[in-house]
Amino acid sequence: MSSKNLPQHAILLLVAIGRANNFAEKAHSPEEKIRKKFPANLRKDQVAYIKANKKKTYKLLIQANYIFKKPTGGGTTWALTKQGVQKALEHYAQIFT
Repeated sequence: MSSKNLPQHAILLLVAIGRANNFAEKAHSPEEKIRKKFPANLRKDQVAYIKANKKKTYKLLIQANYIFKKPTGGGTTWALTKQGVQKALEHYAQIFT
């Protein structure tokens, strides 16, 4: 699945994961930290949608090979793949410029 086929909420989640992890491949963050990294003007409606469809949104990004789950003792955290870092940075530039 290419990023052109990803819905807007999935792209925003990818960028939020990237921001939470400082766009690093080896970093991983819990959902609570990721939720705080949405752009402030889009946060309410997008976070509400992602919360309602959380499994589906994360699954889309996993299937596109942009993110992966990392189970830890404290709960599940999320990390970017190499391809995910590239796409997150690309979309970050579009959103924040």
